[in-house]
Amino acid sequence: MKKFKFALDNILKYRQSIEDQEKELLARAMQKVQVEETVARKLDSEKHLHLSSFEIHTSNIEKIRQQESYLISLDERIKKQQKKLEQAIRTSENIRDRVVTATSNRKILENLREKQLKDYRQELARAEQNTLDEVGIASYIRKEKW
Repeated sequence: MKKFKFALDNILKYRQSIEDQEKELLARAMQKVQVEETVARKLDSEKHLHLSSFEIHTSNIEKIRQQESYLISLDERIKKQQKKLEQAIRTSENIRDRVVTATSNRKILENLREKQLKDYRQELARAEQNTLDEVGIASYIRKEKW
């Protein structure tokens, strides 16, 4: 009997490569989420630091306006950063869904391959048993003739 050959092996390899690419994209997307979280935390700590050093009791109106203006711009930066973070999270979740789909598609073919390999091995064992039975019968017949 000839060697086992899975007819959809090329498709299985293709699906594996798609899954690997999606996993790589997911890793990059998760790194981006971490970077955006780090930037958001830095901006937040910068705001808290500035609020703790905010001088309300100063008599210099211009300095108070500058501090207020800085806090307003910092709040805007924090909002923009939060939107970037949310977008990065959405992107990583979408890619995660694609990884799940790619994995599922690959596993379907792998399960089919395993089933076909199991069937092949059973057929091989059946053919071997038939050969052994034929040899046994032929041997028995020869002994009976003598």
